[in-house]
Amino acid sequence: MKDYYDVLGIPRDAAPGVVKVAYEGRMKKAARLKDAERAAEERELKEAYAILSNPAKREDFDASLMEAMRKVKDTEGIPVTTQIEMAVRDWLKRRGTVVKKRTGAAR
Repeated sequence: MKDYYDVLGIPRDAAPGVVKVAYEGRMKKAARLKDAERAAEERELKEAYAILSNPAKREDFDASLMEAMRKVKDTEGIPVTTQIEMAVRDWLKRRGTVVKKRTGAAR
C-alpha cells in the first residue's frame, strides 16, 4: 500500500491547504524530470492528491493505512526470512501448489 502522505512529503495531520501546496510544489519538481519519469511521478502525485484532498476518501485511506500498520506491527518479532516464507507459502496455497516443509540442515 502506498503511503500518500510520503508521496506528498507531508505529515498525517496536514491541513487541506498544506496538501494543496505540497502537491503543487511536487508537481513543479516533477515537471523537470524526463518524459517517462515525469509521467509516472505526476500520476502518483495526482493519485495522492485525489485521495488526500477529498475528506471522505482521506478518512477511508487513513483507516486502511492504520489497518496495514497494525498488521505490520503484529508480525514484529518474527524474523523477516520467516515472514517471507510465510507469505510465499500462503501464496502457493492459494494457487493450489503443494508446499513441503524443509527439514534438516542446509546443504
